[in-house]
Amino acid sequence: MSTKAFILLRGLPGSGKTTTSTFLKKLLEANGKAYVVCSADDFFIGEDGAYNYDKNKLPAAHEQCYKHFQEAVESSIPTVVLDNTNTMTSEFDKYIKLAHEHKYKTHSIICENRHEGKSLHNVPDYAIERMKARFDLKL
Repeated sequence: MSTKAFILLRGLPGSGKTTTSTFLKKLLEANGKAYVVCSADDFFIGEDGAYNYDKNKLPAAHEQCYKHFQEAVESSIPTVVLDNTNTMTSEFDKYIKLAHEHKYKTHSIICENRHEGKSLHNVPDYAIERMKARFDLKL
């Protein structure tokens, strides 16, 4: 049985993915466990710490995120977290395949917005509704 874990966070903007990711980081750090968090959002954080989203750069952000993930699993980091919306299987299928190739057990955590959270990145309501409509589940 694999001791390596791939934690796939899924949810709409404002649902608590980053809060969950931060909680997991603190928990892993407190227990002295090595981990990596991969997020396309990191691409948009400038040197000043400000978040500067540009939809035209989204493909590059996801490419960088996947490279970060690939480096982590190829280095056998014990816990790798993917913190993106991941609304459709096609958005995260390649992560699962790569994780399985490297003997990671996949755990999917769906964050629901039961706390009336708002997107920290000012994602418009119409975009969130589109994401909601395409959100697929495998139960």
